[in-house]
Amino acid sequence: MEMLRRSPLTPIGRPGASWVAALIALAGCDAVFGLDREEVDCGIHVAVLDEQFEDEVEACEPWAYRFDADGTTVIQRNGDLQVTPRGTGAAGCVSTASYRFPRGGLIAEVKEVVSADGAYTSLSAGDDDSIQMANGELLYEASNASKMYSRIPYEPAKMRWWKLHDEQGVVTASYSATGLSDWVVFGQRSVPGTRNVQVAVLAGLFLPMPDATGAARYARLLVCD
Repeated sequence: MEMLRRSPLTPIGRPGASWVAALIALAGCDAVFGLDREEVDCGIHVAVLDEQFEDEVEACEPWAYRFDADGTTVIQRNGDLQVTPRGTGAAGCVSTASYRFPRGGLIAEVKEVVSADGAYTSLSAGDDDSIQMANGELLYEASNASKMYSRIPYEPAKMRWWKLHDEQGVVTASYSATGLSDWVVFGQRSVPGTRNVQVAVLAGLFLPMPDATGAARYARLLVCD
């Protein structure tokens, strides 16, 4: 549409409408107007947090506190939260509020992970439930890696979206390419009772790696109740 508006050859009236109709026929409404695009949301559940990492605020604000150590950095840029671990440090955002374990899902769009050996990128709900990418594998484990529930080879294109949710006492870890209806379960565990948890998006190093490169980039975080 930008090209058509600026071109001095663009006709006015019905011929212009024909151009738009032709573009829609070729590319679809999504490419022309963005009307066909499906947005990831909480479905039948309620979003109690929907963080899209706007550039106008400090990293992690206002929903979380930021921490960084040992040369790590946390910034928001171009609609992403970028977490860059260095040395032996970890960094990221931890929610200031506690949430009832998200029955509808704790969902994150993970555009990029820290891929170096000895590094991890993680989405956590409390101490006992975390999806992490480390050493080429997607893991469902405790946040401190003390318990391993499930592990599979990591495939970035298929696993851009991560989700943890609790359904009748069974916590499920899933991944998706789009964050819409194509969720694939790769781990579950039984957890009796309800609990409140802080949620976090993190990246760090569990081995001394002063020359490590790369960053984790998160583009969306949803807590659905």
